[in-house]
Amino acid sequence: MIGEEKAVQNYMGWTNEEKIWLSADFRTELLNRAIEKAGSVNQLGRVLGYRSRVHPGWSVRQLLTGAQPFTLQRLRTLAEFTGCPMDRIMKYQVPKRRALNHQNMMANPEL
Repeated sequence: MIGEEKAVQNYMGWTNEEKIWLSADFRTELLNRAIEKAGSVNQLGRVLGYRSRVHPGWSVRQLLTGAQPFTLQRLRTLAEFTGCPMDRIMKYQVPKRRALNHQNMMANPEL
């Protein structure tokens, strides 16, 4: 775990552990694999710790489109759930502007 912390802190010189943005291609691949394993978007939301009674999958959809970053804890949970090592995931960390999908860029051109 100590190596994982260091990877988050040192990769590309970023130290903000609370907001982790992943590249669109890798993020969608990882989340689609997790959704398939969980059985549904709502169930994956529950696995990641989202507790909305109405729609726990809403935040998963936000993560999928790049409208919301991962927290370190939820990213660790996702890594453990999918079996993908954290060091591989952290190779795909990007700045926010590169994480957004095309639809989000069109809706918010100032980003």
